[in-house]
Amino acid sequence: MKWSNISQLAFCTMTGWAALQAFQPSAQAIVINNTAGAQTAQLLGAPFTSVTEIFIGGSLCSGALINQFHVITAQHCIFGEDASDITVRFRDSDPINSLIEAISVANIFETDATNDLLDGTDVAILELSSPSPDFITPLRFLTNADDLVGYTATTVGFGLNGVGSVGHQGTRDGLRWAAENVIDLFHGAAFPGGFSNIYTRDDDKASLGGIILPGTSNIFSTDFDDGTAENNTLSDFGSSAIPVMNEGTTAPGDSGSPLLVNFNDEWLIAGVLSGGTTATSEFGDISWWTGTAEHRLFIEQRGGQFVSTPEPASIFGLMTVGAIGGISWVRRRQHNS
Repeated sequence: MKWSNISQLAFCTMTGWAALQAFQPSAQAIVINNTAGAQTAQLLGAPFTSVTEIFIGGSLCSGALINQFHVITAQHCIFGEDASDITVRFRDSDPINSLIEAISVANIFETDATNDLLDGTDVAILELSSPSPDFITPLRFLTNADDLVGYTATTVGFGLNGVGSVGHQGTRDGLRWAAENVIDLFHGAAFPGGFSNIYTRDDDKASLGGIILPGTSNIFSTDFDDGTAENNTLSDFGSSAIPVMNEGTTAPGDSGSPLLVNFNDEWLIAGVLSGGTTATSEFGDISWWTGTAEHRLFIEQRGGQFVSTPEPASIFGLMTVGAIGGISWVRRRQHNS
């Protein structure tokens, strides 16, 4: 799902060791595979009433309710903004996602004072000026995300939307879309080619044959498969080219939306959306998610709750609903309407 007018996309040249230029925010929404189509994405997304629209001036992001007064989103969505300019909209689960309530924001809490997209700290929490609708159940968090690679997760958002063969084409219907994708990589923001050295965290992870941006230890990566080797852009990290039934990716306007896994019949947040590798979100797109377990104390201080995970041998029930060349687009998935 993505917003209707995308601005603040940064044009980057990726050649060998050339540094990736600073990104400007851009939002994302859901794009699903052609076989599942728009109706499936809308049906999958409708029940997730805890996933919200966040309007920041003229821009759009997504977020998730974590208790009656707090919503989690991406830091890049709200960095440098005043709380008075932000509104969170809650929508129902009916076919048109009817607006329930729009609530202003009283305070913004950020993990740090920087705005680095992929350094693992792209997380913020909004304090609402009044309680959220009492029938909307807040989402809780997964304690340990280290064993999620290879499992299917669900992504839900309000951004631009479309199907994989053509991408979002700048369209948005205002509905909450959802799609599935397999988590291909944790501890690295991956490209199918090129390299960047702008992040400098000490816990960098070495590449396994593909390219991982250094300093991205708290980042999940997913790719948008269509069954072809060409669009299996994370194949160097063990990604299968075979898509899941409701395979999809994110798009502008989806920034801040939750990466969800199902544990004991409860949807839990493992990360929030930070960005991706294409401007259009077509097949082959890679999405990047900032992990939330690393920020447990920050989240718990604002009333978020974490749930322990099973041992690795018993995680098989985790299921979800749901190549950059020399010159390409890099996006933050925040939407401008």
